[in-house]
Amino acid sequence: MASVRLAYSGTNVDFGPGEGFDAPKLPDRVRERAKDGTLYSYDFYTPKGKWIVPITDMSETDADNVNDWWEKNRTCSFYPDYTNDTATSYSVKITNDEQPLFYRYLSKWNSDFSGTLILEET
Repeated sequence: MASVRLAYSGTNVDFGPGEGFDAPKLPDRVRERAKDGTLYSYDFYTPKGKWIVPITDMSETDADNVNDWWEKNRTCSFYPDYTNDTATSYSVKITNDEQPLFYRYLSKWNSDFSGTLILEET
């Protein structure tokens, strides 16, 4: 699986996204029904991307960085395919409603941080 990178002020967090990693959400569809019952659909294409990035195994140091960037509302650089394309990046903010990454205790010998990042292009 390809690696992604989230970076802020010279600190890089590289990780493999979990299952369900989603490409940018560009079109928004609105459906409205008229008084006569006719259904209308409108597609709004915004120039800004939105990514849903599941994370299942991140180190404590990297998770602390990401949670700190979220808490301080930092604008980060996001590389959605850092393995194959190191030149394509987006300026994003982590827009989760709650802290994105949490400690997950799996066993006496195995623990990590996991969660889902919601990234929106600024």
